[in-house]
Amino acid sequence: MTNKVTLSNYSDLWAQEFEKDRNRILALLGDKVKRIEHVGSTSIPGMAAKPIIDIAVAVDHLSIIDDCAIALLNQIGFEYVPKEDFPNRMFFRRGEWGNGTHHLHVYEYESEEWKNIIFFRDYLVKYPDVAVKYLNLKREMAEICPDRQTYTLCKAPFIQKILAQANEECNNTQQ
Repeated sequence: MTNKVTLSNYSDLWAQEFEKDRNRILALLGDKVKRIEHVGSTSIPGMAAKPIIDIAVAVDHLSIIDDCAIALLNQIGFEYVPKEDFPNRMFFRRGEWGNGTHHLHVYEYESEEWKNIIFFRDYLVKYPDVAVKYLNLKREMAEICPDRQTYTLCKAPFIQKILAQANEECNNTQQ
């Protein structure tokens, strides 16, 4: 990817967009879906974001999303984009490459990847001061990073730190 990151101020429309797609996905996939969550920066109130709606879908096994399910998702604009670097996730995009408007991530329910994407979102919602730090980092990285891939890599240490804190908090509350 070579396109520069542009952040948009938070919009209530993002939650509405998610709800529309949530209902469409449930109508198509029904009981194949265990949970559907709005994730990523557009799911965090007040957070500036690349205006891409990230949707996480949990299923029992990735194999449930077979050719038929892929074709159904394609009917509502989600193109399957295989990502060999991420064998524990299926990725779908709505919109042009590098200029998508929606990303659909399918994970196995209760997998580490599923838990992490939920933990990160929930932690930032629970701790607005941490969300502000993340927002400041995002703005800084958007200014200095030449492309989306570098931007994502530059945010990774902060995200890993937050995931460690969220996991520790979760473990402490379970004891």
